[in-house]
Amino acid sequence: SFSLLSELWNHRPRLSYSIMDYNPVPLGTKGCVNRDTFNWFYGYRISRERAEKAVAKGGKPDIIKDFVKNLLNDDKDVISFVFSWMAFLLQNPSAIPGVMLALQGPKGIGKSLLYVILKLILGEMNCTSISDVDHLLGTFNDKRKDKKLVALEEIGSSVYDPKSWGKLK
Repeated sequence: SFSLLSELWNHRPRLSYSIMDYNPVPLGTKGCVNRDTFNWFYGYRISRERAEKAVAKGGKPDIIKDFVKNLLNDDKDVISFVFSWMAFLLQNPSAIPGVMLALQGPKGIGKSLLYVILKLILGEMNCTSISDVDHLLGTFNDKRKDKKLVALEEIGSSVYDPKSWGKLK
């Protein structure tokens, strides 16, 4: 049986890739990966079809909308911006929004829960949480590489460190 396994291993065609890339550009579109590229982007955890099935089974997407509205203190302009920002994340997987959403408020109001909700939508593979500003700005910043969403947790005091001034911009 070992010789059979050895023969299968040595004589079966194997996939091999010459390039590794994180490329969310859809196949068949200009800029997408080719046959020789292993794509790290696995897509998002949720799809329109899965969302529609969840609603058909009694799921209530308004609970998330209501949570976001409450988190943002029912400020219509801010709510509109945040929903547009969230939509951009999903609708433009290969683009960077160009702005960072910064939430500040007392402990326990739901700032981290918003990250959890977005992580459930985008998939854990596409998100990371950072609690050390050096992982964002320093030379060891692989934790944020190839992530669509990066949450900075409890780094408020580190932005006042003179070596971090201007870097967060």
